Amino acid sequence: MQRTKVLAARVTGTIVELKPKFGWIQPDAPINHPEATKRKGKVYLSFSDLEGAVPAVGDKVNFFVYSDGTGLGAMNCYPGDKPTVQKPISKPTPLGPGAAPGGPQAGRQSLGDDHVFTGKIQQWNGSHGWILPLDT
Repeated sequence: MQRTKVLAARVTGTIVELKPKFGWIQPDAPINHPEATKRKGKVYLSFSDLEGAVPAVGDKVNFFVYSDGTGLGAMNCYPGDKPTVQKPISKPTPLGPGAAPGGPQAGRQSLGDDHVFTGKIQQWNGSHGWILPLDT
């Protein structure tokens, strides 16, 4: 189905129901759109539209709203009730051919087999995702 963005600003809401690959969000404020009356005002959330870890029932989220002819849906959904701000993206420093920043072994270290790695899920798509390592 073709998605059409409904509002320019992000909307906040609460996760009210979760299934294995999708969930339902109850917006904090009613959304003024003809399709908002479908699904008793709830907004559909596909886990492929999540930007972060899968939330739990009762968690607050913020998202953009789209319509697709079957009701309203959430896209670019982040945890929390405050909009997220993307860090500025800068161009990488050019390196010479075959060069590594700081030399061939820069930034590499052996942590051993008993080291526990921790990180923050950046994106999750049901069965795989990206994890940003936390500084230890």
